Amino acid sequence: MIKVNTLLRIIQDAVDSNNYELAVQLTQPLYAFYKETLGENHPDTLNALEDLADYCDKLGVYNQAIQYSQQVYEISKASLGLYHKDTLASLNNLAACYAHAGDHHQAIELFLRAYNIEKEVLGKYHSYTLLSLRNIAASYYHLEDYKHAIEYGTKVYEAKKEVLGEEHVDTLSSLDELVTYYAKNRDYHQGIELATTCYEKEKKVLGDKHPDTLSTLNTISNFYYQIKDYHKALELEKYLYKMKKEVLEENHPDVLVVIQNIAALYDQLGEHQKTLEFSWSAYNDLKEIYGDNHIKTINTLRNLAAYYYKYDDFHKALELGLSVYELKKNQLGMHHPDILNALSDLEQYYDVLGNYDHAFEIAEHIYESYKETLGEKHPETLLSLSSLSIYYSKKGNYIDALKTSQIAYDAMKEVFGETHPYTINTFELLSTYFYNLGDYTHALELEKEVYELRKKLLGEYDKKTIISLANLASCYHRVKNYHQAITLGKSAYEKAKQKLGDRNPLTLSFLNNLAIQYSSLNNYDQAIELGTRAYQTQKEVLGENNPYTINTLSDLANCYSKIGNDSKAIELGTSSYERSKEVLGASHPSTLKYLYRLILSLYVTNASHQTMRKYLMEYYENIKDMKVTAFDINDISSRRNYLDQFSGAYRLLKSCVLIDPFDKLIEYLFINKNLFFEIDINRFNNKALDDRTSLEEVTHTIGNNLIIDFYELENTGYGLILIKEGKCSYHVVDYADIINGSFMNNEGIHSFIGSLGDYEHIYICPDGKLYNLSFERILNNLNISYLSSVQTLFQDNTNEDNYNQLVSFVYPDFSGTQSEDNDRGDSKGVLYGSYLEGMFIHDIYGEKSTIYSSGKANHDNFLNTRRPKILHVSTHGDYLDNENMEPMDRGILCLSGYNVEENNSGYISAKEIQYMDLNGTELVVLSACNTGLGENISGEGIYGIRRAFELAGCETLLLTVEEVDDYNSAIFMKSFYERYNQTNNIYQSFKDTKEYLKAHSIVELKELRDVFEKEMKNKIKNPFIYIRNLNELNKRIEESETIGQIVRKKNNQYIQEDWNGFIIQGKIENA
Repeated sequence: MIKVNTLLRIIQDAVDSNNYELAVQLTQPLYAFYKETLGENHPDTLNALEDLADYCDKLGVYNQAIQYSQQVYEISKASLGLYHKDTLASLNNLAACYAHAGDHHQAIELFLRAYNIEKEVLGKYHSYTLLSLRNIAASYYHLEDYKHAIEYGTKVYEAKKEVLGEEHVDTLSSLDELVTYYAKNRDYHQGIELATTCYEKEKKVLGDKHPDTLSTLNTISNFYYQIKDYHKALELEKYLYKMKKEVLEENHPDVLVVIQNIAALYDQLGEHQKTLEFSWSAYNDLKEIYGDNHIKTINTLRNLAAYYYKYDDFHKALELGLSVYELKKNQLGMHHPDILNALSDLEQYYDVLGNYDHAFEIAEHIYESYKETLGEKHPETLLSLSSLSIYYSKKGNYIDALKTSQIAYDAMKEVFGETHPYTINTFELLSTYFYNLGDYTHALELEKEVYELRKKLLGEYDKKTIISLANLASCYHRVKNYHQAITLGKSAYEKAKQKLGDRNPLTLSFLNNLAIQYSSLNNYDQAIELGTRAYQTQKEVLGENNPYTINTLSDLANCYSKIGNDSKAIELGTSSYERSKEVLGASHPSTLKYLYRLILSLYVTNASHQTMRKYLMEYYENIKDMKVTAFDINDISSRRNYLDQFSGAYRLLKSCVLIDPFDKLIEYLFINKNLFFEIDINRFNNKALDDRTSLEEVTHTIGNNLIIDFYELENTGYGLILIKEGKCSYHVVDYADIINGSFMNNEGIHSFIGSLGDYEHIYICPDGKLYNLSFERILNNLNISYLSSVQTLFQDNTNEDNYNQLVSFVYPDFSGTQSEDNDRGDSKGVLYGSYLEGMFIHDIYGEKSTIYSSGKANHDNFLNTRRPKILHVSTHGDYLDNENMEPMDRGILCLSGYNVEENNSGYISAKEIQYMDLNGTELVVLSACNTGLGENISGEGIYGIRRAFELAGCETLLLTVEEVDDYNSAIFMKSFYERYNQTNNIYQSFKDTKEYLKAHSIVELKELRDVFEKEMKNKIKNPFIYIRNLNELNKRIEESETIGQIVRKKNNQYIQEDWNGFIIQGKIENA
């Protein structure tokens, strides 16, 4: 067995070589031996246990260290007493273990307990007492409770000053610690006072060249730096440099650190040349001492790159940054954290130089590396994710930018809180991306929050606050508050100029923004002056191919276009487009914006067909990504804002096709018509936005049908593409010739179509005012149906299940108000014909029909209707005359309670209908006035009831394009459903109904009169109203018999009913 003394020597050797793991392994049996032979209270036993605690503490096994220390303290307290010096020492050791474990609250509690006993037993000036007091200050320091650290640190200093004298080295050491606490508490002025006192005493006691003296001088310099007295700080650093050079060699590493501090101070004083001079001097000396590959040398080179970046020499910054990256990669390996810092620098340099592809690759690599090594919620990971979103945006991928930043923001809010700088920065990115996606109102709301937060936390002259102010100005500009935009834009520019300098890229960007804002108020002279100044300086600082420079050039071209200087506009516009195409790519949103502006300038100057064709083709060949982004924008108004220039380009395309009907341009015209409708229909049916069917494909698949596809042009012109099997043709006609049908006499049109009777079916795809016309009436042909888009003919409609029911809403309760006539128009009166309509439907369909009538024909029942086979609605329809409302809010169907004051549920809007589940619904019948009406927005299609039902999933609509008569509607619907219930063929039943009623409508009217007389006598409470309606029916029969055709009443006049106000929309099967 090894002797105790030998074991003690081996343990000591392990400790001397820092092998604490071995020391623990050997001390444990020694402790067990002492405990068994000497007892647990013996001093040797306690010493061994105390050693175990110490070794575990040094190994970082803090829980075990605390356990051993607790045992020592408890045994000492029991055997020696609470006030024994060894007991107090063990209490301090226990407190130290808690401090090392990071539990400073518990450490402070124990240190205070020891301090209070030591003060009583040993006296307040005893070294043990002061040590406990110092430990309390240190623990508060680690808790970042600097006020308490200062409180206890001051007590230590004052006590040592009294006991040892103010010039004793221990006193000066305590004063130095106190200075550190003041520094952390940002009380720099008090820190300067104490540090200066310490410096003077150290200089006297230790000498002016002693390391501690010089260290304190460096601390004073740092304090002056913090209070921005850079001149004083520089004076002290220069003196420090002189003293260190005398003590150390000129190229000693500590001397080189001072040189770099001097460089940083010159930087703050704006003396850039001296900054670079001192930095290069430090770098060259370090390279000579350590070589190129030493980390100190590399870090100094990194600082140099940062200075060049700050001084707007971005190419030099990139050159040095690449060197830093290669050196660190070779020295540290690819996975060292410092490699990611070097890559982060490169990301920044590539960004400002407009190389977004490289910046994106680096940002993605940094994010993935942090995610893998640190976890998804680590601050560095979240910060890198936020940065990654920036490059999605700069590459034109605004949707992924928004999604990425939203993930980062939500996580940051959880990890850091809403007011942390990281969280606020990412919150502002969300505002930027909403802005890029056309949601200007939301962007404005968010940016207001960001600006107020930054102003409060950072002050109005902080760089980030100024950026928020400039962004806020841009948001106001987009919501057309131009005066506010200019006020804020001016302020942002002036502050940036003062803070960053007039050549800084941000300052120049704000200057260009200001030019745009002046342009919006038609102050083009000022706009051109500011824009030219911004462009010329950007060209010098960033280079002519930088995206910011290109953007300013395009904005400048736009200003020249506004004042009619078309040649200048085209010159600058061509240059900006070509450069952007090279730098950002042909499909980047910015490139397409510049191209649209160029096309517009060329169009105004009547450029050659060949030139227009070239640029239009380039535009339309590169809009796929734009369409994909638009598809992901939920809000209609935001999507409209995002596609504003696309819509403008489409209007130009229509006009250019009119001038030069080139086949490829006609193809672009065709496949891009009503893009908004195609986006909506696919979104609502959870389908991707696939490539649209080409014109050539349509000609090969149309069969023996004819498509007349109309395009509204400027003034009163309309283009139309005629499509039949194997052929297509383009023509231009006047609106007046369309409504009277004479456009069919156009030689080219007539030659192409031949006889309408030769076709199995005719599809009309209207545009503009043509949505409100009945082409059955215009063309005197019943073999017609309508399409919102030709593309709907070629969609793969999945036949989803329906509930094989007819659900009908008839005769809503309008609280007894009376209409002057019996149509379903502006007067929202009682619809007795609608009541009869419901009766007829029930008689035909029986148990397969659900009829909601009177009070049950209400909003909630309508909205809860799901997937009927047929949905029938017999009521008043309307399209509200309020341009401030969204288009889909304006189209309504009136339901029970409509006329009740302050009743917001007496109707259902198109906006609500579009979200209903009508997938699998084969037919929606809208037996109401003007249900085909809506607002036609160029390039978007028609908004209103008809669009809503298509979006909800129904396949075919029977609707009206004009006011329809209440009683005649009942006759039409009875005849239609009698046929449809037998044939299950929508369109054939529709045609047969019209043919039948042309011959037999008077008979049907008489039958309706008889049913009215029988059913309504007791239904209508007011006899006067009953008699009036019965007399009206008799009068109508008399008028109808006089002319031999059924009539309807309109504006108190009888006119012949031709039934062509009813139309069918949708794809016709087995027509």
